[in-house]
Amino acid sequence: MEYELDEKFLLNESDVEQKVLLPLIKTIEPEGLGYNDTQIQTKFNLKKIEIEKGNKAKLYYPDYVIIKDGIPSIIIEAKRPREDLVKAFREARLYALEINALYQTDLNPCKLIIASDGIRLLAGTWDAAEPTFDIKSKN
Repeated sequence: MEYELDEKFLLNESDVEQKVLLPLIKTIEPEGLGYNDTQIQTKFNLKKIEIEKGNKAKLYYPDYVIIKDGIPSIIIEAKRPREDLVKAFREARLYALEINALYQTDLNPCKLIIASDGIRLLAGTWDAAEPTFDIKSKN
């Protein structure tokens, strides 16, 4: 799958957040996800959670979390162009794992993960190591 994007307008992570991910989140289906401002939590409003263990432990929060009916459901991570997306996808999955652990067994509200550097977008579920979708921009 591909989407069209002029890469020269993506200089940093903020460009990816504002020019790629936010339009994807807010544009109505089927072109986008169709969420509104009240459902979008940004990193400034999110709780930092320790992910990883031992020497690799670090505090982390994603760029966006989609809230449905008051419950976090989608974790979205932005990276600057050409940054390691596999690592970004993994970190977002670990964040979702920690959020899901706050709920009773078998109730895992954070189901979907999206990571993008603006050039490429990975999407999948919190409980799968490999993304379901790997979408590249068409320049």
